[in-house]
Amino acid sequence: MAVRKIGINCRSMTGRHGFSGEQFESALERDLLDLLAFDLNVDHCETQPVTLYYEGSDGQRHPYTPDVLAFYRRDVLPARDMPHLLVEVKYRDEYRGRFHELKQRFRAARRYARERGWQFRVLTEREIRTPYLENARFLRPYRDADSDPGREDRILAYLETCPKSTPRRAVDALGEDDLERARLLAVLWRLVADFRVGADLLQPIGMQIQIWSQVQPSDRVA
Repeated sequence: MAVRKIGINCRSMTGRHGFSGEQFESALERDLLDLLAFDLNVDHCETQPVTLYYEGSDGQRHPYTPDVLAFYRRDVLPARDMPHLLVEVKYRDEYRGRFHELKQRFRAARRYARERGWQFRVLTEREIRTPYLENARFLRPYRDADSDPGREDRILAYLETCPKSTPRRAVDALGEDDLERARLLAVLWRLVADFRVGADLLQPIGMQIQIWSQVQPSDRVA
């Protein structure tokens, strides 16, 4: 639950995130929530999660509320060994222009996180707005689609025999008509979204991106 009410932000936008349900107060914070919603290591996240206090250059005690706290899962690896992540989201020009003003609060946040076994990071658009973000936005809705074990198994079996394939080659090889190829493609994107089919998500995703199976044959549906 947020400890600070999110008001109107004149720089960008405020709203509620579609997948996490958390409120955000900038477009960049929304983008980070998109990344966290796609990360299978993340259990859940909270925005404006805690308020801590630091001593400013004026010698006075000031409150500071970081933007996001991501809680990692404790039932799978590698998430089990990952420290929960406390994040401040800042546009790069603001971060650089106000660094001397902000450094005291960030020092307090690092100390606060370290005392709890967490990690604190400041993330800017350089770390957040990458091709991976666009891929995450494209793929995340496919996770909510109904499963289709038959087509999934056909795709995975094909990738075992053609390990350096592409979405275009895969659906053309397996689909006898346009309708079936469209259905297979939707299933393929669901497999990529669940990381059962691998792809280089640091590159813009498309029909010519290289894909490969990340599922052992014994794990496939018979």
